Amino acid sequence: MAKAKNGEIWIGTDNGISVFYNPEKVLTNKSGFDASVPIYDSRALFREKIVTCITPDGGDRKWIGTPNDGAWLFSADGGTLIYHFTTENSPLPSNNILNIGINSATGEVFFSTDKGLTSFRSTANESEVAKNNVSVFPNPVRPDYEGLIAINGVTENAIVKITDTNGKLIFQTRAYGGLVTWDGRDLQGKRAETGVYLIFSASNDGKDGLVSKIAIVD
Repeated sequence: MAKAKNGEIWIGTDNGISVFYNPEKVLTNKSGFDASVPIYDSRALFREKIVTCITPDGGDRKWIGTPNDGAWLFSADGGTLIYHFTTENSPLPSNNILNIGINSATGEVFFSTDKGLTSFRSTANESEVAKNNVSVFPNPVRPDYEGLIAINGVTENAIVKITDTNGKLIFQTRAYGGLVTWDGRDLQGKRAETGVYLIFSASNDGKDGLVSKIAIVD
């Protein structure tokens, strides 16, 4: 059982997942609090599968563990599959997932299995109330770096834009929690040229502005 950030209660069973979308109505004796089943790929989510754990991340996406089919990450509503990790495509030591924990500050996801522990640096974390200490890693980005660039500490679920010093938009996305990742490529899929780039963050109320800079060496 897990409580989502939006208040929903997600329950894993030996035959899939059910969600109480309006659990507060239980206390008011109003109708509409019966459990419903999320739908993925035109069928009930995890139908005929055993669910061992459910852990929401900073973006309210759901990490789900199973006893024999690895770990899964779904969108906040359970309708879109983002990752499915097994021993065949990841460093998981076993497909038997006992528990999933998340470091709220960094977004790192820890998987406990019957054969040991491993972790994955995810793309979502818990946001701070305000952008006090935005960090960018790596910075500068050197020519031999091929991984994702992490921008950590922006306002929760903010819209983040990256521009060059002339104001040309290079990249735009929405944060999951307080974390944004960028692959270093522009809107056309080309690697950004050598230079300094500006990172702007806008909260849902339209506030905030320039939060950091990043240098790329190509």
